Amino acid sequence: MANDPSEGVSDEPAEGQSIIVRGLLAADGTVHVSETIVVSFPTGRHGLERSFPSTDHGTVPVDNLTIAADGQPAPWAWVQGLGQDPTARIGNPNVTLAPGRHTYDLTYTTAAQGEKEPDGSTTWTWNAIGDGWRFGFGTVKVSAVFPGELTQAACDRGDDVPCTATIDGRKLSATAMELPPASGLTVSASVRG
Repeated sequence: MANDPSEGVSDEPAEGQSIIVRGLLAADGTVHVSETIVVSFPTGRHGLERSFPSTDHGTVPVDNLTIAADGQPAPWAWVQGLGQDPTARIGNPNVTLAPGRHTYDLTYTTAAQGEKEPDGSTTWTWNAIGDGWRFGFGTVKVSAVFPGELTQAACDRGDDVPCTATIDGRKLSATAMELPPASGLTVSASVRG
């Protein structure tokens, strides 16, 4: 039996259906996050690995992590992921999942990177999805509420396909379709000073 719950008897890859990430950014840069990840697994899989991205400045903290799989509390452990990214291995290596669609709900706190601008505004950057995925996603949605009124927003998929971020007061929303494996979605916004 494989130790890695994202690997198993089948060579067929898992297929990411969707990932929806919602964040609430505090003035100190703390982000309170909830995620819903929907994945279709082939036969012989044990669970999911969720890597949390590092920045150029090092590992971003992930605290207060709770995980549910298909509506039930899920066993998980920290493991070394791709590169130096902290990774939560979700699932029991002794239990094989039924093939098909499974839903994972995660909550945690992390940090966004803030930079004070000469005009007094702050530009916040949050790598909401990360690029440590072994499979792609059909739909990716990110929403974030910031501690002040937004003046501009952007998103970056990590590939050459553009994505669009929209602003509604203090809320940024971004959607990407057909995100390939090892690609992420980073959002940034300027908050009025």
